[in-house]
Amino acid sequence: MFAQDVNHAAKASRQDARLQFYQTLVGEIAARAGDSTAAYRFLIEAAKTSADPRLYERAVDIAVAAGSGPLAWQAAGMWAAALPDSLDAQRAVLRLSLALGREQDIANSLSRILNLSAAPDRVELIRAIPLTLQRLPANSQVDTVRVLQQALKPFVAQTDTASAAHAAIGFVQLSKGRTAAALDSARQAQRVNTEEADGARLALALMDQGVTQAEPIVLAHLNTKTHNTRVRFEYAKVLYSDHRTREAQRQTQQVLREDANDVPAWLLLGQLWLDQNDTVQAQQAAMQALAIGKAYSEQAADSQRPPQDEQDAQDLRDAQDTQDTPDASNRPVSPSAQAAITQALFLLSDVEQAKGNWTEAEKWLGQVNHAQDAQTVLYKRAVLLGKQGFIDRGYALLDGMPQTNAAQLRIKQATQVQWLRQFDQMYRAYMLLADMNQRFPNDPDLLYEQAMLADKLDQPADMERLLRRVMDIKPDHHHAYNALGYALADRGERLPEALTLIEKALTFAPYDPYITDSLGWVYFRMGQLDKAESVLRKAYNIKADGEIAGHLGEVLWQGNQQDAAISLWREALSRQPDNDTLRATMQRFGVEP
Repeated sequence: MFAQDVNHAAKASRQDARLQFYQTLVGEIAARAGDSTAAYRFLIEAAKTSADPRLYERAVDIAVAAGSGPLAWQAAGMWAAALPDSLDAQRAVLRLSLALGREQDIANSLSRILNLSAAPDRVELIRAIPLTLQRLPANSQVDTVRVLQQALKPFVAQTDTASAAHAAIGFVQLSKGRTAAALDSARQAQRVNTEEADGARLALALMDQGVTQAEPIVLAHLNTKTHNTRVRFEYAKVLYSDHRTREAQRQTQQVLREDANDVPAWLLLGQLWLDQNDTVQAQQAAMQALAIGKAYSEQAADSQRPPQDEQDAQDLRDAQDTQDTPDASNRPVSPSAQAAITQALFLLSDVEQAKGNWTEAEKWLGQVNHAQDAQTVLYKRAVLLGKQGFIDRGYALLDGMPQTNAAQLRIKQATQVQWLRQFDQMYRAYMLLADMNQRFPNDPDLLYEQAMLADKLDQPADMERLLRRVMDIKPDHHHAYNALGYALADRGERLPEALTLIEKALTFAPYDPYITDSLGWVYFRMGQLDKAESVLRKAYNIKADGEIAGHLGEVLWQGNQQDAAISLWREALSRQPDNDTLRATMQRFGVEP
């Protein structure tokens, strides 16, 4: 009896194998013939017969290629049901859940993937989830914060994953503009584990968006784990972008004390010195970056050579070969080493430019021989001409940029606009943008940029016309509403309408410090000093910016709080000493820096 059962089982197995082979063969023939429906039907049956993950995956791919979301979803579901412990099956379910916007299934598949993964891999997987969720379609209605809170609920309670889980939720909250919630998540990540960098990385992202309250989280991490040069360097970059030059310099120097071969840190230090007009120190830092970059390129070339025990034989073959040996300068350089060398050469050219040594500046540019940087070199050469007063020659040089198609023409003209603005050629830039808007109609970004130039040229009617066109094309363009509302408020015109425009802008970007600043300014223009002060303090708490400080100080001054205004202005100026708007405000009120 047992022998008969074995024979029956073997016979059934052979029959299944033959059936699977037939189904697979017919399915692939149908796929090649372009009959995706038949191909899917036969391949999914073959997969069910054999439980072969490759066939399930093939069925999913065929359905996706045919544009059939429902069939792809069906195949992925069958795969996950047949092989519940398969990470590949769960990844397919997640991929399709994202494409189809299935909120609950996204949460479920994320949870299953994390539970199926090895414990040492979970933290990195959790850190990658915010990037994964960016695959959702732009018009998706999925609440990604809710998805992540559900998927990570078990992991925020586990010691080894809690910090990463809180930070991942925070990054998604930040992407949705929920800065207060993201700040709370960063604080929770820090409380769980100060030594882990998750909370600090989220705090840096918050600082980059002007949330100054996140800075203590970064400092707490750096004070605990002082050797984390990556976080410290990112902190230095945020400080630099916030015009906190001296603090950025101290942090960058600390990075270099920990790692003297950190090329990006040398480059940043050189730029910081240059911004302070110390060309000697800037040149030394740039030369150090260049030397390290060249050393890296030589190491990369050496790593491609044969092992030493093969070198003698290779040398003999080379000596017998009558052909010339390629020049060492033509050896490939690793991308990171190439970028380091190029950026160091650019910085050295900028240093010479700052000294007025035009010939030396050009010599450094001449050493950049990477094709990808050709347009940057061209632009910098045009800048050199402009700095010497050769405006027409500099502009003409940019005409040499390629324009064989519409995309290249747009890049060329946008570059020319940028160059013209740099040399205060506002009217020419405005006219060029007008031409671009004729060539590339209904582009909200080009129209907005032309509107900003109209404002600089004191053409308020033209500015308003262009901004309203932006609003028609892109009704959620919050910068357009804010720009028009602020311009009206600043001129003291149509203040109720200005208030409505700014309030609408805030519905699209409720945590934007500059739009909040505009709201406070329109209240000030309407004579509502208490409201103005409250709103401007909120804006300044979000981002301690010099222009916001200028507005808040003016409100305080008008409210008979002159000492508070002076103190605020001086404190803001100490953080941003190059803020011309703030300096102009202080000068207007007769306040010494």
